[in-house]
Amino acid sequence: MKLITFLGTGNYQETNYFWEKDASKKLEYKTKFFSEAVISWLKPEKILIVLTETVQKHNNWTELKNLLETKFEGQSIEPINIPNGSSENELWDIFSNLTESINQNDEVAFDITHSFRSLPVLSLLAISYLRVAKNIKIKYLLYGAFEAKNEANQVPTFDLTPFITLLDWVTATDKSLKFGDSRELASLLQSPYSILREKAKTLSPPPPSEYYKNLPQSLSKLGVTLDELSKNLLLARPIEISKSVGKFNTELIKAESQAYQFAKPFVLLLDHVREEYKSFERTDLTTQLQLIEWYIDHNHISQAVSLGREWLISWACEALGLKPWNDYLAPEYRVHIEKEITAYSHWKREKKKKEKEGKPFIKPILMIEHINNIDKNDTFYIAWEKIDLRNDLMHCGMRPDPLKVESILQQAKDFVILLRKCNSDL
Repeated sequence: MKLITFLGTGNYQETNYFWEKDASKKLEYKTKFFSEAVISWLKPEKILIVLTETVQKHNNWTELKNLLETKFEGQSIEPINIPNGSSENELWDIFSNLTESINQNDEVAFDITHSFRSLPVLSLLAISYLRVAKNIKIKYLLYGAFEAKNEANQVPTFDLTPFITLLDWVTATDKSLKFGDSRELASLLQSPYSILREKAKTLSPPPPSEYYKNLPQSLSKLGVTLDELSKNLLLARPIEISKSVGKFNTELIKAESQAYQFAKPFVLLLDHVREEYKSFERTDLTTQLQLIEWYIDHNHISQAVSLGREWLISWACEALGLKPWNDYLAPEYRVHIEKEITAYSHWKREKKKKEKEGKPFIKPILMIEHINNIDKNDTFYIAWEKIDLRNDLMHCGMRPDPLKVESILQQAKDFVILLRKCNSDL
């Protein structure tokens, strides 16, 4: 594990630092430099000390260096030299120097006690960047809170590591709101239960059965259900979505109190999540149309168009009186109706062509014509003819003359407008 610690030019005073690392262990260390205490507690393999140009010339660095070399002989100690941060370019240099000192998959502890000005902010940004870019694991983010010193001249150490998960919540929430992908949120909801169960395995003696009763299992189940719902949404499976939403709403009620205790950032999302999915609990055509529009809003164009085509078949089935769902989900109905729609579409296309050429065209007998006004209103026919858009998407543009991206987006929006009109005509 690497330790990144900071040093400033402050008039540091000797004090007793203590860290209640967990319920069974309280660590103490008397020093004027908090980094000395951290090194003693964590015993890192490598110590990286961040120094500005001013600090490099200050007596604090001379004193700390001599102290560490004496007390921790043989320990790898390496300064990270940074500019003073007096301009935007220097701030970028500081960020680069911090991130370049860390390798892929490193385990890192940060001590930000003696950092100053913008360095704590830059450290957090560096942590956020490195966790993604270099897959590092943050073991600790520590702060020796000298200003919180008690009457016995003891200074508490705050472990800010849990707050790093706020960065995860920000990323997961952004992905959920923008793209409708809540799988990372689901993972965060499951995390407290998993962590506490694993921790229980390391306790000696083993915790009583009451310990397990107080674990956030309902929150974990909510995460599992949200993951299932998110996957069903991304795979455009309306019937499974309906089941998942019903289950999710039930689990949400059970887990709400645990969210306040174990997943506070999620509490801010509760109302949004309820609103986002509540209308998808049904499976009627209007609900499916809302789902198609949801896909458009979240830039899932392929799902919107694919479900839209199936929606047209369902619309024709329902217009012909094939209810309830289990009737027109049966293959013998859907296959037959799809063939009818294709034949109807072919007839409409040929009819226009023959009329333009002034030639007669024999009208086939089609069951689908029994749908009220279908022949007088071209909306259904025009919507079905968007099949070329679907084919282009499903074949990933592997065609001689694929549609342009801008055209796909516009055609998809136009397609939804046609579906909405069909729905109002039913």
